[in-house]
Amino acid sequence: MLKTRAIPLRAIIAIAGILAISACDAGDSGEIGSSASPPRADTFAPGTRPGPAIPALTTGQFRLVPVEELGLTGSESVDDVAAALSSSLGATEPVEGFYSERTSMVEVDGRVSIAFTLDQLPDDSLLTEQHVVELQRRPDGSTRITGYGVRFRCRRAADPDAWTTDSCP
Repeated sequence: MLKTRAIPLRAIIAIAGILAISACDAGDSGEIGSSASPPRADTFAPGTRPGPAIPALTTGQFRLVPVEELGLTGSESVDDVAAALSSSLGATEPVEGFYSERTSMVEVDGRVSIAFTLDQLPDDSLLTEQHVVELQRRPDGSTRITGYGVRFRCRRAADPDAWTTDSCP
C-alpha cells in the first residue's frame, strides 16, 4: 500500500518563493543564479562609436528596403524617423509573452543610425526583427536619409543569435 504524507502549506509557499526569486535572478541568460546578463550585441549605446555590433547598411548585413515603404520622403528629422518606425512597425495591440520593442540611436561624425528592434515576436519562426534607418546630418543641421534595412533572427536557425537577411523558415 502506498503511503502519502501531507506537505505543510508553509513549505509549499517557501519553495514557490525560492523558485520565483531564482527565476528573477536568471535575467536574459536563462541561468538560475546568474544576475548579470551580458549586453546584447545589437544594443546601441548613445555616444558610442559604431563597430561590429552596429554594422553599416550593406547588403551583407541587411535586406535593403526603399524608405518609401515606411512612408518617408528622405528629408525627415531624426525624431520624425524614430516616430515613423514606431508607428508603422510597432504593435498596435497588447502582445502576449516576452515581446518587446526598443528604439535606439547613435550618432558619430554626422552619421545617425536609428534602430527599431522587435524582440521575442509571437511567431513560431521569427524571433527578432530589426529595422535600421541611416541618416546623414547636413552642415545646416537638417538630415537626409541615406538608407533603410531590415534583418532577422530565426528561432529554428542553427544559431538563433545570428542575424540573417533571409526570411525565417
